[in-house]
Amino acid sequence: MDSVTDFLIFSFLLVLSKGDEEVGWDDKWSYHGLNGPDYWGLMHSEWTRCHNGKFQSPINLVSKRLIYDAHLGLFEFDYEDLGELGGNYTNTGRAPVFTPRPEDAATFTVRGGPLHYEYQIHDLWIHFGENENEGSDHLIEGNAFQGEIQITFWNKGLYNSYKEAEVSPRGLAAIAIFLQKGNKTSDMKSELAKLTRANVLSSIVYKGSSVGIPDLNVLKLMPDTTEYITYEGSLTSPPCYETVTWIVLNKPIHISEMELSNIRELRREEEMTTVEVGDTQQAVQTRLLESNFRGVKPRGNRAIRTNIGHVQNLDEKCYQNRIEHTYKASVLT
Repeated sequence: MDSVTDFLIFSFLLVLSKGDEEVGWDDKWSYHGLNGPDYWGLMHSEWTRCHNGKFQSPINLVSKRLIYDAHLGLFEFDYEDLGELGGNYTNTGRAPVFTPRPEDAATFTVRGGPLHYEYQIHDLWIHFGENENEGSDHLIEGNAFQGEIQITFWNKGLYNSYKEAEVSPRGLAAIAIFLQKGNKTSDMKSELAKLTRANVLSSIVYKGSSVGIPDLNVLKLMPDTTEYITYEGSLTSPPCYETVTWIVLNKPIHISEMELSNIRELRREEEMTTVEVGDTQQAVQTRLLESNFRGVKPRGNRAIRTNIGHVQNLDEKCYQNRIEHTYKASVLT
């Protein structure tokens, strides 16, 4: 009997003997091994869409598959206090995640563009790889960036909470910002550094550790572009609910090699990790978090829309569609 079969039988017996709530499934999945993305849909009855869903994310974005939509307008943010958010920055064992304080999150929303309702910010994840050829969840023409920031919002126009929204139609929206390695960070350095500098990340090296950030300005993380790609997809982690409207921005922001090195020092386990050896407990080396991207899923028959090529003729006061357009951030340098 192979290891995969052993694992599935073990999971099935565990569910029968303890019940889903007692197992603590939210803490079981990872990005590695038999708890990794290839097996998420087989681990839990509520996660089957991770395995057989038709609207899964991320996807490979290919320019010839994009559909120009002249009706895609600009999305915009509503906020207080100059857009600054206080909150906790936590190593979850899977990613560094910034979660705004509830009172701050309630003041920061996004609307417009492909969104028909107002969405409130929920959290921010950073995805990255262990080398320069990987890191982002989404791909462009089959190419990965060195990282990807994903900012998730929930539909406060229709629902009363994130938990209600994540399982409901048009419940979530996510903005994806690619991270591209450069010799120096871009103009957003001061804001990105709040998430990537060594003295911050040294406080959250181990799983479960957290540090407060009093003034993260999400607006200053945004690249200087109004162009984006949008499609209907899913959460990129279990339970993989297919309730997300994705907005992938058409320009990366830059991250330095030092900042990438800082992120790659994060660990996926708690500081004191032990294993049983005979009758004794022995300390073991904690493992690096390493790569925390899911891998792309089939596009299927989904429409992948864009406003790239959307230009205004100031003389005629009308909009035109460029005959030729490309995703300019698709070439990695």
